[in-house]
Amino acid sequence: FDKDNVFLVHFADLKSEPEKWVRRIADFLEVEVPDQHWPDVLRRVSFKWMKEHSDKFLYRRPDGLTLTTQVVRTGKSGGKFSLATDEEIAALKAKLELNVPPALLDFAIHGGEERRRKVLGHD
Repeated sequence: FDKDNVFLVHFADLKSEPEKWVRRIADFLEVEVPDQHWPDVLRRVSFKWMKEHSDKFLYRRPDGLTLTTQVVRTGKSGGKFSLATDEEIAALKAKLELNVPPALLDFAIHGGEERRRKVLGHD
């Protein structure tokens, strides 16, 4: 894949250092955010704000149907697995292991700057 056109960020990293990662995302997208807007941007990426405005994050399918599954649940990585059976999780992991490069799968599971750089070839 075109690694120069991909920005990877892990949920745990974004949660632990939101300002650092939101600024890096803005830089990557070449979006200039005026200094006076940063406090509002950072407030809106907080779990607290997203939970209070969870209706903004409902999944809308291309056919117009809105699914009521909560996207903003606990603010913890991996919460989606509580919605799946052990068999479904095992099947997903097996499929991922066949189709996703090992370094990318390692990053997706664990996060971390070193793993991110390895996926993108910035070692």
